[in-house]
Amino acid sequence: MYRSADVSAYSIVHLVGDVTALLEALGEKQAVIVGHDWGAPVAWHTAQFRPDLVRGVAALSVPHRPRTSGPPVKRMREVIGEGFYMVYFQRPKEPETEFERNPKATLGTLQEGCNQVLTRRAHGIPEPHGAERSPGPRPAAA
Repeated sequence: MYRSADVSAYSIVHLVGDVTALLEALGEKQAVIVGHDWGAPVAWHTAQFRPDLVRGVAALSVPHRPRTSGPPVKRMREVIGEGFYMVYFQRPKEPETEFERNPKATLGTLQEGCNQVLTRRAHGIPEPHGAERSPGPRPAAA
């Protein structure tokens, strides 16, 4: 598997190019593109950039939002804060180090947070202020 250390290799244009190359490699002329979480914007942009290849889009867990006036992660940082998982994962090497230190504990923490949110919603309990969206990973105990 190819992985670039250059973050510019992961722009939306490059990711759409990856989807396009996958369709070509599979010999498909058109497809329904499905994206979950961070993949949802890739699916939408593939449809926007290459409507000739896309019959439909299914986006899971993330609502479509119109383009903002600034970079999305900068806006997330301003509105939601540093703890939001998409902001957290922008930190160079920190998330990887945390996951590698204790994958079971880190995934358990993420699952626990998801379970708490789902339980509150199932019982009609309002979200705490600032927790309307994913709280992001918490630092693992040293």
